[in-house]
Amino acid sequence: MRSLLLFVSLLSTFNSVAGQTLSPEAQQEFRLLVQALADSAQVPGGAVVLVQGGRTLFIPLGRPPAGERPISQDTAFRVGSVSKVFTALAVAQLAAEDVLDLDEDIRKERPWLAGVAADQPVTLRQLLTHTSGFDDHAVGMFARTAEDIEPLSEYLRRRMPQRTTEPGRWARYSNHGVALAGEIAAGTAEGSFASVVRNSVFSLLGMESSSFEQPLPRSLRDRMAPAYRCADGTCSPLPFDYRNTTPAGAMVTTPGDMGRFISAFLRADPALPSETWRLMRTASWNAAQGAAGLTLALHQQRIAGGMALVHAGSSSGYKSLLVLLPELKAGIFAVTTGGSGQFGYDLLDAFEARVGASAPQTDLVPLDTDQQEAFPGTYLLGRSARATYESFPGLFLFSDELHLTDRGLLARREGGTWRNYGRLGPDVVIRADGQASIYFERRQDGSVLGMSAPDPFFGLEFPASYERLPRWREPSMVNELFSWAAALPPIALIAWLVAVFGTRLRQRVQGRQRVGPRHAWLAMTVAVATSGATIAFVFGFAAKFNALARTSPLELAFGLPEAISAFLWLSWAVAVGAVLLSGVTALAWVQRGKYRTLDALVLSVVTLCTVLSVALMIHFNMLPPTG
Repeated sequence: MRSLLLFVSLLSTFNSVAGQTLSPEAQQEFRLLVQALADSAQVPGGAVVLVQGGRTLFIPLGRPPAGERPISQDTAFRVGSVSKVFTALAVAQLAAEDVLDLDEDIRKERPWLAGVAADQPVTLRQLLTHTSGFDDHAVGMFARTAEDIEPLSEYLRRRMPQRTTEPGRWARYSNHGVALAGEIAAGTAEGSFASVVRNSVFSLLGMESSSFEQPLPRSLRDRMAPAYRCADGTCSPLPFDYRNTTPAGAMVTTPGDMGRFISAFLRADPALPSETWRLMRTASWNAAQGAAGLTLALHQQRIAGGMALVHAGSSSGYKSLLVLLPELKAGIFAVTTGGSGQFGYDLLDAFEARVGASAPQTDLVPLDTDQQEAFPGTYLLGRSARATYESFPGLFLFSDELHLTDRGLLARREGGTWRNYGRLGPDVVIRADGQASIYFERRQDGSVLGMSAPDPFFGLEFPASYERLPRWREPSMVNELFSWAAALPPIALIAWLVAVFGTRLRQRVQGRQRVGPRHAWLAMTVAVATSGATIAFVFGFAAKFNALARTSPLELAFGLPEAISAFLWLSWAVAVGAVLLSGVTALAWVQRGKYRTLDALVLSVVTLCTVLSVALMIHFNMLPPTG
């Protein structure tokens, strides 16, 4: 059904041109198509706002449960990271008025930043284009109640992550970076960040039903559409979350307000200075000439033959997307309260067909021999943490595989679909639809350091940087190393016990004097204790943390559960055990009169595995535990 409706839409809108108004027939066709796509994706509720040619079309989604109000243009929704667009708009407004300088080193007024970024300047432009080089935190970013929210400045002083890559070089998505930009904007006036955005953006654009306040004003709280977790045909409401990183994701708005914003953006509404709109529309960072880049918070993406400005977000069940095509005078906003993320991809296809024919498929050119050898491999999204123990689940959540096909093309999984890329230049490959490219960066020796590639979410593709992983850091290899490091010691110790008791049994049968392992028993006790601590840590912390990050990231956003954090101290026990084992293993090989060869061999196996575990813990910031 979805494919048929999309085909009908493509036929009916094929001749649409930029600026064309929406006829009543076209409105009804588009409305029916979008609602069918939402039903197919099992979207329980939401809204779509299409702006084209100066007209606005509102489309409610889903079927509210009994007792809930129907979705209207005044229904309020949490929009997640789309909030960043309005944080950036407030900063751009202050920059246009010369209140803030986008390229000034903000450490001058905030000396505490030297503790996380000592060497190079930190600027607002870096923060709003995700090129500041800062890590990001997910654990502990949310609060369960409004009373638990920390003041923004205090939270950032306590939780601002370390800068771990050179600023201006890579695009690394950072909630805390945008939150810091918002804190700086709030510092320009008396009052909260929410009041700054209200006065400098919302009031001027007529967005009277939009707010960053936590808790929400009652006028908005009473109009909130709840988000849901749906499974097996039933949906249960999710609790409303609160953000410590308010500027990065706490905005609540309505379809009506978003329609007003899109219209204002497309026509560069004179309510805001022209310099504000220019800053929001002009790329401040590109991975390479011609590549999709980043403006202040907005991401460039090729859509309908032009360069669109986009953003997407998620928040405790809500998903949202925003697409702006100033050249075609068209834009779209969508928000859902649950359901499949496939809706975003299908909606974007329908929107692209509405405003202009989709880009045709192009014949791909196979990679040359050097590229076929250099490009395939595992890459890690720059968003993954580097300086905290979140780097461990990040390795598994944010790794990306590039494979070589039989035709000599690169294959990459994007949004649940495998896409092929062909050669465009020495270090550039292009996708079959011509809408996206991957730019590779090499070291001086010619090996691949990383790539800039689209990071897909809910239909949109963000320009993002990826690090090429060496073989030993690939997720499958790390999993193998941890597994063997935990499993081999108990196997070796059990084999030792079997050998010891087998020897004693033979001695008893033969009536010979029993010869025991003497000093080995004490050494083996240390080995058993250390092995037990390693197993408890690997399966009690590392494995559970990884599983929770994959299946229930929202729980982690409220903080590390006590059932997991209780195992963190075991990393110290393993480290102490590794030191002790290294000493007794050396003695076992030197004092052969007190230890047998078997004792020394078993101790060596346990020691090597323990040292490997410690090395992995240190690499992933679990020793010392760094959150």
